[in-house]
Amino acid sequence: MRRADAMTVCLMAAATSLSYPAVALATDADDHGLGIETTFFGGYRSGGAFRETVTITAADETTGVVTRDVHLKDSAGFGVAINWQAEPDAFYEVAYSRQTTSLRSKAPIDLKIEYLQIGGYATFGEGGGRTIPYVLITIGAARFSPDTVDLDAITKLAGAIGTGIKYPMTKHLALRLDVRLYAAFFASQASIFCPSTEAQCVQSIRGTTFWQPDVALGLTVKF
Repeated sequence: MRRADAMTVCLMAAATSLSYPAVALATDADDHGLGIETTFFGGYRSGGAFRETVTITAADETTGVVTRDVHLKDSAGFGVAINWQAEPDAFYEVAYSRQTTSLRSKAPIDLKIEYLQIGGYATFGEGGGRTIPYVLITIGAARFSPDTVDLDAITKLAGAIGTGIKYPMTKHLALRLDVRLYAAFFASQASIFCPSTEAQCVQSIRGTTFWQPDVALGLTVKF
């Protein structure tokens, strides 16, 4: 082989070896994308219940305190979650959800319940097929907003735990079945849904955790 031909072969080999990592990285990015997911959810949410405290006066004028549950109406819930990849099998999550319901108390009111949560989920295998199961945990706030202008909204610390299944349909689309249990935390004894004036509050509750199970189906768009 002539010296010029040998030099040409060496240069071509060097160029190929230098370009291979870039090609591999491009292929890897094409396979995995940016690791960002946006999921739009719609589903069914239990109304939950508050523990009400009621003072009862008997015929002999003695008084006693009775506790009972005041339920909210079950209804549809909607939400959106944004996830970005932390590890191959773990994602961070910021999620917002909303439900319109009504309080079945002695003074029924319509209200909106919103959750803003931060946390993440971790997958744990392929489930024997294309489905990918996961578990999640989040923490954030819950806001209860009465549909009456003279009643104040309240915001409480809230969190959620859950599980679900992802089912990839295409490279950029997947279905996500999501089951969560929300919990909002109230003080040992409190009055809620109070008017801005000094009038009586709608509800008096004894310290409790407000629970709401939620089942939702989501469409995930992957970038």
